[in-house]
Amino acid sequence: MTADLVSPCRGCQMSRTPCRFGADDFVALSETAARVRLACPAAFEGGPRVAHGGWTAAVFDDVLGRFLVHTGVKSVTATLAVDYLLPVPIEQPLEIHLEIAAREGRRNHLTGVLRLQGSDRDLAVARGVWVELRPGHFERHQARMAELET
Repeated sequence: MTADLVSPCRGCQMSRTPCRFGADDFVALSETAARVRLACPAAFEGGPRVAHGGWTAAVFDDVLGRFLVHTGVKSVTATLAVDYLLPVPIEQPLEIHLEIAAREGRRNHLTGVLRLQGSDRDLAVARGVWVELRPGHFERHQARMAELET
């Protein structure tokens, strides 16, 4: 597999907007690894010049799951753990390096590391499990949601 651009998530594709998390420069490096160059938009500032932790978790959830879609695996997030190591600056060039660490049946284990571009210091590290969808997943989900409304 050669380096290959990864499409935006479904939400940004449908709205025809750039990635709301700033993760537009997303390149698959192999079948199991990718790199995302991004910057935290100022709208996600949590403290003075620092990204909100929710942005960090959400961007990890987005890019890790989106990479699986790129590899042909439709999935949902089962677990996501983020270690916040250093403050993440807003509007600064960042990179996420991600990897499919293991596959066990329908379970896909992924990791990601967020750094300033050109730095080897980790700002945040994520690990998670994404479960491949079975046929009818969303129909079952909609039926459960309908039950809650009655």
